[in-house]
Amino acid sequence: MTETMNLIELSPYLQTTADAKLLSGLLTKLHESFFKKQQSPDAIWAKEIPATLSSSLQKLAAENNVSTSDPSSMQSFLVKVQESITALPQLELTLSIAPTKDFIKQITRTIARQSNKLVLIALKVDQSIIAGAQIGFQGRYKDYSLRKQLETTN
Repeated sequence: MTETMNLIELSPYLQTTADAKLLSGLLTKLHESFFKKQQSPDAIWAKEIPATLSSSLQKLAAENNVSTSDPSSMQSFLVKVQESITALPQLELTLSIAPTKDFIKQITRTIARQSNKLVLIALKVDQSIIAGAQIGFQGRYKDYSLRKQLETTN
């Protein structure tokens, strides 16, 4: 298994599995643009992805001693970033209602602070749990739902 990259620089873009899928699509588009080499690397950075993401990726590249102006180096770098995203651990979170973006951000920050690593949230909405949450992580499962509490009191 290849060594994964520290993606903390990309944490604003990597909170849920849906975010990871979206980012992976953008990285694929960027990778293809570098492969085509029809534009200068600077033009690709400016044109293909949002400026804040471009800045974060360029900072991550610099931290990993990758030249952002060399298309070949960038292709390898982007593949490694995608592999590292795929390798991120996932926390399965089931809620009774769809959470706000701020709630998700708060959860991911708390997890990152306590574990010193990025964890993607695989979010599921299931109204049958009534309230509370069900959490699965690395083979462990906890049910903090109201449905579970009601079932155990009957």
